[in-house]
Amino acid sequence: MIWKYYEFNNSSINKKCDDYEIFLTKVNWKNYKSSDSVENLEGYHWVKATPTFARERKIDIEWFFESDSLSWKAIAMDYLESLFALPEENENPLNNTFTIIDELDRRWNSVCKIKTPLEYELEDDDYEVQSSRKFKISLIAPDPRLLKQPINIITWNEWIFWWIKLNSTLPKALNWYYNILNANTISNIKTPLKIELTVKENKEINPPLSIKNLTNNEFIILNISANAWDKIEINSQTKQCLKNWEDISDLRENGSVYPYIKWENNFSITDIDWWLSENDFEIKLSYYDTIL
Repeated sequence: MIWKYYEFNNSSINKKCDDYEIFLTKVNWKNYKSSDSVENLEGYHWVKATPTFARERKIDIEWFFESDSLSWKAIAMDYLESLFALPEENENPLNNTFTIIDELDRRWNSVCKIKTPLEYELEDDDYEVQSSRKFKISLIAPDPRLLKQPINIITWNEWIFWWIKLNSTLPKALNWYYNILNANTISNIKTPLKIELTVKENKEINPPLSIKNLTNNEFIILNISANAWDKIEINSQTKQCLKNWEDISDLRENGSVYPYIKWENNFSITDIDWWLSENDFEIKLSYYDTIL
């Protein structure tokens, strides 16, 4: 991914105006803090090592700026000091967003806090008009992922034709057209999915409710029934299943896994009778494209 420019809390981290310009000299946002472990195996001349996992993202930023006026240098300093102000005692230090805007104008966000406050370096001739000033700061993101904005929202796609087995005698099998939900992502890691269902008027879901990823054959099955206007939510980020805002996570059947997606994914939704479609309920899939 090639960057075009950066923002911190929706404000540009470099600035140009008639009286001064703040130049970026370094932005390193690919610095990961990782964790692994190495164990010496007694009696052997080798060690056992665990895989390395990205745990945090460290972001280092450096600038310099110059101006024809000492007063405008002070104003430029005020801009950066205000932008990267430390939180007060009762404020959440993680209430900051570092944004990368790439060459396709896509916005990638990282929630972070200030690790090393704003530092500056003055030259010996700083009192002279043409001298420059240098600044640097370090941010830390406990979650190393970058999330593309805005969130992706998927609803029912166009009808897809599916052959019905001749031995099927269930009423819903009389309709040969069923919906497939398609969710595509450019994520380079598995991305948590949020699924929201609302049963339509005069419709019902007979247990079990099954949502299957036809791409990787993973599924989640809930041993629940639902009537008109009932709302069901499956959230892979929070590891929760809700029905009308009550936790039903314990009603998952053995083998169920919370749905994650990577690249292209197709989902089917069934109950004990047969395939469910947009005639039965409204549905929304939501997820962020995510990269490390």
